[in-house]
Amino acid sequence: LSAGTFNSLGSSSGTAITKFVKIQGAGYIDENNRTIISGNLYIKLNGGNTDDFLLEGVYIDGNLNFSKDGDDPVNNIKLKRCRFADISFSNVILNADVEHCRIAGSLDIGSNVSLNVVSSIIKETYSYNVSNYKITYINSIIFGVYYNEISTFTNCILNCSNSYYNMNGGCTVSNCLGLKNGLFKDNNVSEITGYSDTDLYKLKSEYKKNDTEEVGIYGGFNPYKSEPSNPQIISKNIATKSSEGKLKVEIKLEAQEK
Repeated sequence: LSAGTFNSLGSSSGTAITKFVKIQGAGYIDENNRTIISGNLYIKLNGGNTDDFLLEGVYIDGNLNFSKDGDDPVNNIKLKRCRFADISFSNVILNADVEHCRIAGSLDIGSNVSLNVVSSIIKETYSYNVSNYKITYINSIIFGVYYNEISTFTNCILNCSNSYYNMNGGCTVSNCLGLKNGLFKDNNVSEITGYSDTDLYKLKSEYKKNDTEEVGIYGGFNPYKSEPSNPQIISKNIATKSSEGKLKVEIKLEAQEK
């Protein structure tokens, strides 16, 4: 999809996208050059499929809702370099990867979900009365971890310092920093104040490293990038007249690493 605004075709559970498709846009950071999918987007997929489902480089101003049709597990779901209002994985057996994404609302986790979140920015997580799930957060920034959630956090920056977001004692936390006093004592990142669709969250050098791994979205094995990996046209020059039956066309493309 080019930059511009497109109405969602899966805007309700009754019109959900049921195919394993790849939807790639022009990106979400640049307000003047975004691919916007307007409205909620419902995805309902059959399990047992070996194809990939990919959303990359799009700005969804509504909610993304995943559900499952049938009894077999749904695998190979990838959300990459996108922005969402909310994401809901609704009580499905689902293996999914969320990479370099922004969630302006909540990441709602249902039962029987296996989810890897890498180098992403999330306003809050939510996991009420769920079971048999496995969520791993790596090098991500999370402004509110729901008190009932039991997950693994590695090299993350977290806010879990009020009554609603007190971290569950069953969580595994490794090499993380806090956003407010009281969670990690003196290891707090005071310069980050809240969620933003465009903030690049560059850290001061004193927050970036300790004796092990770099924290935040630019560390780890898969550092944050906002631009999609599919090639984008950044300039084009088309001659107005042909010469000797030939028309001169110059197009310059640019792509991020996958």
